[in-house]
Amino acid sequence: MPGLRGQRRRLHRHLLGVSRVRRGIPALDWFRLLAAVLVVCNHTSPLGEISPTADFLLTRVLARIAVPFFLMVSGYFLAARDRQGIWAFWKKTLLVY
Repeated sequence: MPGLRGQRRRLHRHLLGVSRVRRGIPALDWFRLLAAVLVVCNHTSPLGEISPTADFLLTRVLARIAVPFFLMVSGYFLAARDRQGIWAFWKKTLLVY
C-alpha cells in the first residue's frame, strides 16, 4: 500500500518537526555506524578472552573516539538548524527527561 506508507512518513516527519526528508551525508553515516560499533566494543570488551592486549588497544585506545565523534556530529547538525529548530530540539529532549 503505497498511500499508507506515504501517510506514515508524513506523520513521522510532522511528529519530529522535520519539514523535509534528511538527505544525509553518506560518509558521515558510515562513520556514525563505525562509531556505534566502537561504543558497543567499548562496553563489551569483545577481545578480552582472546587477547588482553588487543582488547586494551580496541576498547581503551581506538574506541575512545566514538563519544567525541557523536558530540561533534550532533553539534554539526544542530548548528545547521535555525534557532527555532534548536529550541524545538531542546524542548523535545527535555520532555523525555
